[in-house]
Amino acid sequence: MEAVRVTREGPVAVLELARPETGNALDRALVAALSAPLAALPASGARAAVLTGSGRHFSTGANLAELAPTPRWPTG
Repeated sequence: MEAVRVTREGPVAVLELARPETGNALDRALVAALSAPLAALPASGARAAVLTGSGRHFSTGANLAELAPTPRWPTG
């Protein structure tokens, strides 16, 4: 399944965050999947872009689990 779906409606490009199971939380993978379509917009002829999210939330924000440092447990 694609993390970002891109469709066109005339001169408007619609970029849909497509990970409703995570609340479209922004993690490294989703940001990477969004970067390429955004970079391609100027050459595509799109005159406007709409960013939306599938499911219940547009985006719940950053994936905090990715931002948390890995715990270091004492060994031995």
